[in-house]
Amino acid sequence: MSERDEMIEKLRGERDSLKKELESTIHERDALLCEVNRLKFELQMSDLKRLKEEETSDVR
Repeated sequence: MSERDEMIEKLRGERDSLKKELESTIHERDALLCEVNRLKFELQMSDLKRLKEEETSDVR
C-alpha cells in the first residue's frame, strides 16, 4: 500500500469517526430540545392553573 493510500484510509477513518460523533451530538441535541419543550409546556400549564385559581378566588 502506498503512502497516499494509507493517508486516504486514515482520512476515511477520521471521517467515519467524526460522522459517528456528529450523529451522537445530534441525538443529544434533539433529546435536550424535547426536554426544553416539555419543561416549557409544564410551565405554561402551571401558569394557566395559577391564573384559573386567581380567577376563581377573585370571583368570590
